[in-house]
Amino acid sequence: MKRLVLLMILVTAVIAACESAPDPDQEITSFSFDLTCKGTGLTKANAYQPGDGINQAIVMSDSTIGDQYDEYTQRFNRDMPEAWFPQIVDGTFVYDQVELVLCVHRTAVEPVNLPCDFEDGYSIQVHNATYELTLRDPQTAAIIDQQTVTNQGSCPAMFSIFTEGQKQQDQFADVEDSQIQALIESYVTQ
Repeated sequence: MKRLVLLMILVTAVIAACESAPDPDQEITSFSFDLTCKGTGLTKANAYQPGDGINQAIVMSDSTIGDQYDEYTQRFNRDMPEAWFPQIVDGTFVYDQVELVLCVHRTAVEPVNLPCDFEDGYSIQVHNATYELTLRDPQTAAIIDQQTVTNQGSCPAMFSIFTEGQKQQDQFADVEDSQIQALIESYVTQ
């Protein structure tokens, strides 16, 4: 009986491990590049080829202005040429031309003594934030370039959205599009 129970536990552990293992052979979607940011290359992705015209990039972030997540998600940029990023075809983004993955990871925060108080007792605790920007080849996950940036927090220009019953929330300085552009431009336009 002990062997049967042990065998069942072992089989369950193997099945669970197989289900949660990253799949480098998956079809390419924006979510696939989470693996690249975590160091796993994608066999169906394009390799970075300098000198072949515009090399499309995707920017993935594991954090937003407020929260930090376990998964990297696509970050959309406002102030850079659209041709640098995945294009929309028939109403959906096409990721098969991506040759560069920029992974934005918040590594440190520091509270700022800056009052951001609003009506009815709402307030925001502002933080400076440090980010590691890592540019990777999506097919191999090899690091092409890496940079660390620290940005100063400030009170939001507009009132933030609070969840019901919440009167205070944290806000972290975000990475600027100009910082992203400074890192990727020479690789995108090679």
